[in-house]
Amino acid sequence: MRFALISLEEPANGADGSLRVSGRAIYRWQAAMALACGCERVLCWAPREIAAPLALQKEVEGRGSRFQPVGDLHRLARIVGPADELLVFSPGLMIDEDRLAHFVEEGHAIATIPAQEGGEQGFDRIDLTRLAAGLMFVPGSLVAQLAQLPDDCEPGGSLLRIALQSGVPTRPMASEGSGVYRIVRSEQDSRAIEKGWFERDWAASSGPRRGLSRTLTDLVGRRSVHDERASGFALGTLALGTLAATGLAVGGYAAASFGAGIVAALGGETYRRLRSVSKAPGTTAKPRFAAWPAIFVDVLLAAIVAMALDEGAVAASDRIFLATALVLALRLADRDWGAALADRPVTAAMLGLGAGIGLLLPTVQVLIVVCLILALHFGTRATQITAD
Repeated sequence: MRFALISLEEPANGADGSLRVSGRAIYRWQAAMALACGCERVLCWAPREIAAPLALQKEVEGRGSRFQPVGDLHRLARIVGPADELLVFSPGLMIDEDRLAHFVEEGHAIATIPAQEGGEQGFDRIDLTRLAAGLMFVPGSLVAQLAQLPDDCEPGGSLLRIALQSGVPTRPMASEGSGVYRIVRSEQDSRAIEKGWFERDWAASSGPRRGLSRTLTDLVGRRSVHDERASGFALGTLALGTLAATGLAVGGYAAASFGAGIVAALGGETYRRLRSVSKAPGTTAKPRFAAWPAIFVDVLLAAIVAMALDEGAVAASDRIFLATALVLALRLADRDWGAALADRPVTAAMLGLGAGIGLLLPTVQVLIVVCLILALHFGTRATQITAD
């Protein structure tokens, strides 16, 4: 059986496992990463004066694994058997999920960093050039040796010394702060991780030309991502924007309805990004569910266009056709420079301007034609690159 050991004690290096990253305490992230790496039980080192957090217990048991607080070194030695394995996290350690999985797959080892990177922050020194990086994967047979030590010893440092004496190999980690590995000691460190996650999410899911969405969702998201309730507020913004846009469109206020549509689009994109960066390891959403905010906003935009077009000048079937054609054309053009035009808040702003000056129908028609031209251009260029 594979165990994970998470400690609630504050070590000498100033790390703090209770600090939050994207609304969740670091020890909860560690538990989620351990479970994603195949750990079946999570042991929480919580001395008698420290109560194990209920949120951490729910994090583990909610995913079908067992959670067990441990405050006695000798009891820890009895729980982990000789045939078991133990993954040990230092308080405050945040590591990339893929890097951790690779570390575990490579077998038992002690993670290390160069001595100059640890400075005088209290890391355990291995030799003149290396420090322990706060992560170990050791065989259960070594844990039994804890029974020979005084009961008030700290398990992390004790296991490190036992592992080194037993010949467990060391393995270098990426530089601290590289985005792959970091010891979190302050709110500034937490926010640096969140900023990196936002940048990575944007690079993976959105075009670089989407200036308006990026600017506004960064402004809101980066300030609120620290709060676990932030995604709920963003979802509420999407709902309120949808209700307002629908009501204004039905009431005949076309320009204002597109303004409310901008709010809904930004709320949906902020919700998607917050959910993406706050998702626990091993719980990746299926693509069709991850994309639902964008699909919902497109349906809303099409509905507003269909209701806002002049009933006297455009037949009902034509209004539905134009609204559907616009959304499909936007999706076809949503790449490279076309992403700037297909950015839904930008599209809604142009439609609102057209509605405000009484030229909504020509605006819709021009947008459809321009998007199709861009889609044809990008498709032709991609074909040429493939042929070359």
